[in-house]
Amino acid sequence: MVTVKSDRIVMRAVGYIFAETIIVLAIAGYAWAGSPNAGAHIAMMKCAGCHGDDGKGRGLALEDLNPRQRPISWTDKSAMAKFSDQQLAQIISKGGDPQDNPPAMPAFRDKLNPQDIDDVIAYIRSLAQ
Repeated sequence: MVTVKSDRIVMRAVGYIFAETIIVLAIAGYAWAGSPNAGAHIAMMKCAGCHGDDGKGRGLALEDLNPRQRPISWTDKSAMAKFSDQQLAQIISKGGDPQDNPPAMPAFRDKLNPQDIDDVIAYIRSLAQ
């Protein structure tokens, strides 16, 4: 026969196991989503030339590229809300508008792994708060 007291003990044990699992995964560096801090570092190395140090789309490399359209400011909350994380991941991975010749935004699929892309997206999202 199961009693209320034994039910509480079981539920408490399950709760402790769950909490310990979360702590172990966090310590091991498991990431459920991107890290804005890691993304900021990647963005400074790979993106700032065009998107600028502040993410506003005024990078120095744009002067030489002369794109048809400047990058959307990552700080523009309403503009960034139009993109899902999946769409941003695709843009980062595959590059920008193919109508530009050459495309202004290069593909980063060979330069960034999926976690790096998630980190950059988390950083971009943090700027549009």
